[in-house]
Amino acid sequence: MSIDWSIQCHDALDSTQSYIKTQPLQEGLVVVTKVQSNGYGRHGRSWEPSDGNLYFSFVIKPDCNVRFLGHLSILTSVALYETLSAYVDPPEIKLKWPNDVLLNGKKCSGILIDIEDVQDNIIKNVVIGIGVNVASSPLDISTCLKSFSHDDLSCNDILGKFLKQFSDIYKDWKSTGIYQSYNKYCDYHLSNKEVTSVKIGSKIISGRCEGIDTYGNLRLIDERDNTVRVITSGEVILNQQV
Repeated sequence: MSIDWSIQCHDALDSTQSYIKTQPLQEGLVVVTKVQSNGYGRHGRSWEPSDGNLYFSFVIKPDCNVRFLGHLSILTSVALYETLSAYVDPPEIKLKWPNDVLLNGKKCSGILIDIEDVQDNIIKNVVIGIGVNVASSPLDISTCLKSFSHDDLSCNDILGKFLKQFSDIYKDWKSTGIYQSYNKYCDYHLSNKEVTSVKIGSKIISGRCEGIDTYGNLRLIDERDNTVRVITSGEVILNQQV
């Protein structure tokens, strides 16, 4: 069954992710704002405000075991990739584990996934926040969709396309499982087969990237002894420090 979206539009909010949590968490609720003054991403990092960009959060009720949390990251990343790739040439766009979309190696969009309710190891409520640099990028290490597209970009159109894409992918996951989206994520991922460094706290580890597993964990091969390291969280380090 497709998600029945209910969209709240605001001119300005501190954070769509914070605001939506003050509302009744019904699946399909979407909060979108033109200006976000105190947005944040993974590890509490701020998402710098900038004009003409897309900021929104939405609620889903996956009713899945906590061990499948990584599936939600895969689904959302694939839906976002396929939405944004309609506006740019495919070689320019890649996914960066765990939750970023890059254009020509720089961050254009990020995803934040917050679990709001778990009962007996079953995830009941999840809030997913997304920021997309559509018209401008506030940092030198980031970029915007406008720099890579000749289309007339509309935040409302991008939001509508994403919600349709996510609903279809989410429905498929509910009925047939993760494998179709998982295979797409592997194709779209930046670092397959390349030597990759990951920062985990103050520690940095490196290895040959074997993509992700079906739980959304990064797999690195230690080329000294061919052992596999499964990375559940961290930050992939690029030359531009995206």
